[in-house]
Amino acid sequence: MKAFKFSLQKLLESKEALERLGEARIGEQVRGLERLKRDVEELEQRMRNETRRMELSLVDGHTTRHDLSAHFRYRTALRRRRSCGLEGIRQCEKAIDEIRDELLGVIRERKALERLRDNERRQWRLDENRSERSEMDAIAVNGFIRRRKIA
Repeated sequence: MKAFKFSLQKLLESKEALERLGEARIGEQVRGLERLKRDVEELEQRMRNETRRMELSLVDGHTTRHDLSAHFRYRTALRRRRSCGLEGIRQCEKAIDEIRDELLGVIRERKALERLRDNERRQWRLDENRSERSEMDAIAVNGFIRRRKIA
């Protein structure tokens, strides 16, 4: 009995490799997204700390015009960096969605190929069973004929 061989096995293997690659790419993007979110949270914490520091300084009355100017420049720089970080987060989320859509397409194709392989294997088994039964029937008929000739 010959072994089953799926005619599109190479294509199935390439889809599986693409699926693994897509999963790795999503993982990489998710790690980048988490890093960006941490950076933005850190910037927001720095902005809150700077605001508290300036409020305390104003209450104490030890604030000069130069201190206020430096405070506003610093907050403006932090806001700008935060804004860039938020844009990076949006782009990263968009990239993750695009990769996820591609990955879903590859998964659908892989599953379709697996169903095709399973159907081909099922048909191969039926054909092999028919062939074996046919051979067994031929052997039985030949044995019957031989026994009749002998008798």
